[in-house]
Amino acid sequence: MRHALLSVDESLMYPAWDTFVVIVKTDFIRVRVEPELKRQTEAVLGDLGMSVSDAVTVFCRQVVLQRALPFVVRIPNAKTQAALAENLSQAKSYDTVEEMFADILASDD
Repeated sequence: MRHALLSVDESLMYPAWDTFVVIVKTDFIRVRVEPELKRQTEAVLGDLGMSVSDAVTVFCRQVVLQRALPFVVRIPNAKTQAALAENLSQAKSYDTVEEMFADILASDD
């Protein structure tokens, strides 16, 4: 039975003997982020059919399950930092993958 005034996330319902236990979301997490990051995040999550709240809930559940961040956080080494800082505006571009591989294989000689 549903009550019109109670918002319940059905994914948070689980059977307990012959009844259902309902977990109601009542706490808030407030996060400050840059407006552009928020806009981009909402766009990507929207394409996935998720809200930011859904994504934060998934993140929190994974932190609890894994007892760690659910992804690797690293400081890039010097080679990676140099590659990230590289100006790619002068980089070669190719129209096809075949053209790119032909150029790569030709330069190995």
